[in-house]
Amino acid sequence: MKKLVLGLVLALSWLFGGEMVYLEISGKNLPIRLDESEFSLDLLSKLPLNLNFSDYANSEKIAYLPQKLSGNKGTENYEPQGENGKAQSENYEPQRGDLFYFTPWGNVGIFYEKVPPHHALVRLGRLVNLSDLELLKARKGEFKGVLRK
Repeated sequence: MKKLVLGLVLALSWLFGGEMVYLEISGKNLPIRLDESEFSLDLLSKLPLNLNFSDYANSEKIAYLPQKLSGNKGTENYEPQGENGKAQSENYEPQRGDLFYFTPWGNVGIFYEKVPPHHALVRLGRLVNLSDLELLKARKGEFKGVLRK
């Protein structure tokens, strides 16, 4: 039954273009369209989240979740490293504006610069307005944000 409900939710979100969520920073709402994945649905089920963001590698703003996300990548349970060391998410090419999840650390983030692929990255969605990246990039040090429906 759980798989049937999850499949129905995924199909409906695909039909309507993915769930919209908002990252509120300093009174400004940044719209994000979530992808249709179990990781994204798990994130959605945990909202709203008060998050503490910081800069990482001069390319992304990250925040640690209170608990790790769970989900499947494709039809198999997602494992950051697959058989023979082959990356299971090797086809994910991170882009500026992507909302992502990094499986080993349990953090989410948004890329504001281009980064190389990594086997443990899972894309959750994408900023609707790439101009919002300038707001993120300009933030120095730690800052608070609320991720909500």
